[in-house]
Amino acid sequence: MEDLTLRYYDSEMRYLREAAKEFAQTHPDRAAMLDLDKAGTPDPYVERLFEGFAFSMGRLREKIDDDLPELTEGLVSMLWPHYLRTIPSLSVVAFTPALQAVKMAEVMPAGLEVYSRPVGPQNTVCRYRTTREVMLNPLNISGVTMTTEPDGRSLLRMRFACSTQADWSHADLSHLNLYLGADAPVSSQLHLMLTRRHAALYMRLPGQTDRIRLDGYFSPGGFAEEDGLWPKGDTAFSGYQLLLEYFTFATSLCSSISTAWTALRRLPGQSISTSKSCSARRGHLTCRSPMTRFVCTVCR
Repeated sequence: MEDLTLRYYDSEMRYLREAAKEFAQTHPDRAAMLDLDKAGTPDPYVERLFEGFAFSMGRLREKIDDDLPELTEGLVSMLWPHYLRTIPSLSVVAFTPALQAVKMAEVMPAGLEVYSRPVGPQNTVCRYRTTREVMLNPLNISGVTMTTEPDGRSLLRMRFACSTQADWSHADLSHLNLYLGADAPVSSQLHLMLTRRHAALYMRLPGQTDRIRLDGYFSPGGFAEEDGLWPKGDTAFSGYQLLLEYFTFATSLCSSISTAWTALRRLPGQSISTSKSCSARRGHLTCRSPMTRFVCTVCR
């Protein structure tokens, strides 16, 4: 790595020697007092003076030419503190509930430590911390299929597997978080269709043929204040935080969907049908444990 201090020091020494020659030619009487006009070995006292001045000015120039000088760094740390922080490793972790053992909803708090499997030749274990609070309900998505309505509209059907021992009076199913774990083109298209272009939501209970119309909607996830990947300063503009998260880990914004409906609070077992104009095919749709996926950041 290049030593910037030495480079600025050498630059200042060259400037002083060239300036001394010009000064000796212009003012020979004064240059004689400093031995600037004599050839051969320079005066050691004058040379030490040049070296000390070159070091001081070199350090000053290095600070001035710095990409983020101290004055700017202090200002940025107050207005946009996340710009000065190192972006940690980001990943997505899935929790799959054991349906036969889960009896009630449990909250997975933010800041929960998660350890990866040993990786690399040295079997390094990475430690992550969750950034969002997740509600782990006693149900899971057991299947997703794509069909067509009689009128030609596409129908996305999600089938939920529920725990037989669950106490549904303590489970809040009015809001579920879905993670679209497909390839980027399919995930983006499905995200657009669910949040902007869905036509209707229906629910069908096991053993029934008639479906129930749901009063609900899908909304993009990851934009709430508590959904940030890392803490934001009180003086920082939230729009910059979203831009930074999008270009750093777009999965947290483009693959997360929050659902809101009222009928699920009192109906434990069901399949959800979403009537849409969607071109995704069954083989391209992969939603594995979507409600139990969340974003984590590495612990530094």
